[in-house]
Amino acid sequence: MEDVKYGSKDVCRIAIRMSLTQSRSQEDKLKAHYSERNIKCAAVDYGGEFLASVMKIVERAVVAAK
Repeated sequence: MEDVKYGSKDVCRIAIRMSLTQSRSQEDKLKAHYSERNIKCAAVDYGGEFLASVMKIVERAVVAAK
C-alpha cells in the first residue's frame, strides 16, 4: 500500500463525513472504507443539551483521537 500523506482538509472532510452518518451500519462502512486507505477513524455518541455537552464532546473527541 502506498504511503499517502493526508492534509488537514482531508482530515476535516473525513471527520465531517463520519459525523453525518445516519446509522451505525453506515458508520461501520465508512470506517472500513477509510481503513482500507490506512486511515483510522472513531466515532462517539452524545446526547442532551448541546451547550452543556460541549466539554463532554471535546473530551470524547480527544479520547477517540488517541
